[in-house]
Amino acid sequence: MKRLLLVIVCAGLALSGCSSPAATSKKFPAATLEPVPSGYYRVVGIVKHPGLVKCEGESESLMTIISKAGGLNNTDYHRRLNIFVDYAGRTRIFKLEKLLTQENADPMLPCGTTIRAARRME
Repeated sequence: MKRLLLVIVCAGLALSGCSSPAATSKKFPAATLEPVPSGYYRVVGIVKHPGLVKCEGESESLMTIISKAGGLNNTDYHRRLNIFVDYAGRTRIFKLEKLLTQENADPMLPCGTTIRAARRME
């Protein structure tokens, strides 16, 4: 299962282009994953408990959803992590360090969103 998640994250990195700005307005094709069941978020990548996270309303903040998935697996890499947010066939990329320093606002995400946490390739 871990190997499958690694392949999915790597494929997402290849599709997304890693050199984009923090909360880029440029949109990229979403990674190919199964549809997210109604009433859930899908969280994959460098989180402690990857999988489905139940929605607690119409939308929740990105960092709240990551927290519900147990938080990030390795805090040593915060400065080099990208968060890929896939919804409605498109991907937005956020640099974790900019979210943590509140340089970028923590986005509100609708149910059905897939979130992928991965190290940036530098």
